[in-house]
Amino acid sequence: MAYDGIEVEIRIRVARDEAKEITELLAICQIRTTQQCDTYYDKPSRAFTSIEPIEEWLSCRQRGDTTRLNHKKFQYSAGGQTINCQEVDVEIESFASGDSLLRALGFEPVTTVEKIRTEGLIDDVLVAVDVVASLGTFVELEATRPHGNYNETRDYLLEFASKFGIKSRAIDNRGYPYLLLRK
Repeated sequence: MAYDGIEVEIRIRVARDEAKEITELLAICQIRTTQQCDTYYDKPSRAFTSIEPIEEWLSCRQRGDTTRLNHKKFQYSAGGQTINCQEVDVEIESFASGDSLLRALGFEPVTTVEKIRTEGLIDDVLVAVDVVASLGTFVELEATRPHGNYNETRDYLLEFASKFGIKSRAIDNRGYPYLLLRK
């Protein structure tokens, strides 16, 4: 989810018992659990995965009965910290139609992320507990509205995380496809 085309989130690897506690805390709000499958694409002539850190992702995402094409473009500070992420997300008819379009444009699948996500909205933060096949368990916190600029909004999410006892030392925003490709 992005507001005004900008996504601000933090992703934290957690132990299963921590994830269970956070899921129990989510019970205070309306939660939903979905199975999600995201296939990421790359193009040999414009390989997103050849740049470190990866600056762009292009994916076809399945969310129950909904399929979306998604493009993310990251900007980084000189120290390698994400300072901005622009996101475009478009609903399409089916995975097959998205896959056909991307292949016709010269893109090929490079990895698929399969996860079970339990999520809920607490205040203005989307809290998601993800169990990701072959990677483990993570918590994602995503701002649904700005709290100043990108860094101020990120700091707001870090403060929010600390209220849940989530330690910022475990933040890993490289993304599930990156972690799978580098595994």
